[in-house]
Amino acid sequence: MSFSKKIVRSMVAVAMAGAAMIGSAVLIAAPAQAATTPVYYKLVGYASNKCLDVRREDGGGSGSRVQLWQCFGSDNQRFTLYPVGKTSTGQTYFQIISQAPGHLCMQVRGDSFANGAQIDEVGCSADLNQYWRWGSGNLGYSLPLVSMRTGKCLDISGNSTANGAKVQQWDCNGTTAQYFRTVT
Repeated sequence: MSFSKKIVRSMVAVAMAGAAMIGSAVLIAAPAQAATTPVYYKLVGYASNKCLDVRREDGGGSGSRVQLWQCFGSDNQRFTLYPVGKTSTGQTYFQIISQAPGHLCMQVRGDSFANGAQIDEVGCSADLNQYWRWGSGNLGYSLPLVSMRTGKCLDISGNSTANGAKVQQWDCNGTTAQYFRTVT
């Protein structure tokens, strides 16, 4: 190979390396995406058309029970579904975080696997007991909420439509007591 061809090849290699470095610098220097503001929803029961509600009578802090109540849209009835990860099938699972002061997470009381275990609000942590996913078998825009830890569904006790009805976990059974929709 002639000397001039070697120089041309060297110059091309240097130019390509320089372009690669510039491209890398652009990627490194790209600004981080701005944090998004969470969207808060009312979680409305299919059968009752009432909202999941953090009991103010319990003080609104950690350990407050979740109940069913007429929808007013107050901060103790508004939740964000904060994505935490994906299942092996690619389905997103999330924490259900209250808009009420303290921004607490829904979880099954006492890490219980029992049917009828109360749903409470507690401090958010990397706890499988606080992770939920949407189940299958929709009724219109409503779906069941399934605990990632127990595989049981969020359930309104006795399919009640009364204010103050207990929110619990129960074996997923396809009843309307286990179907919820998000409403902005």
